[in-house]
Amino acid sequence: RTMQVPLNNESDYDGGRLVFATKDGLVWPTRNAGSATLHDSSIAHGVSLHTRGVRYSLFFLDALSEAPHAVPEPAGHTE
Repeated sequence: RTMQVPLNNESDYDGGRLVFATKDGLVWPTRNAGSATLHDSSIAHGVSLHTRGVRYSLFFLDALSEAPHAVPEPAGHTE
């Protein structure tokens, strides 16, 4: 899963908007500074062309939730 937190408002830049492709069409969520969006990698998504200003964001990745096979078993683990 990925969580994205915009640090500035969309009025500070042009473009650079998050978009999700759904069965009902494209979804462009409004993302005010301090809000968050959460999605997993199975959701088709992208960002529009960024043409003006600076867009600041924090991205948090939960790599373990998408690759559970990459987590080693604890030493001495038995079932």
